[in-house]
Amino acid sequence: MTASLPEPDDHDPDDWESPAQLPHVHGWIPFTDAASRTILEAAVLDLVTHRGGRDDDAGVAISVLVSLLAEGECWLPELVADARDQSYSWDLIAERLGTTISTARHRYAAYAIWRGQYQATPSRSR
Repeated sequence: MTASLPEPDDHDPDDWESPAQLPHVHGWIPFTDAASRTILEAAVLDLVTHRGGRDDDAGVAISVLVSLLAEGECWLPELVADARDQSYSWDLIAERLGTTISTARHRYAAYAIWRGQYQATPSRSR
């Protein structure tokens, strides 16, 4: 008998009480692949074009990539707080962040608790 990872389509989402109970599949952990590279390249090119730069200018591409990385860093506290609101454990959050439980808690717990107490309005739009 051979065991295999379940495919996401093999599960009924109506059976899940929260996203934290989704079945474990490799797509829900951070890693780089052709898809992430292609999407990031497209995002960089789109932002370069949007800002009026040339797509062959490496200096502009650096500035745009740094902008995207900074924007992503700004999203993390909100997304972690959202995950806690959806009953994700610190263990699952740390796994998604590609870090340890103690590091995830150290970086994000205070904000998640604060937002939960004061229901802060997210500063980013999705």
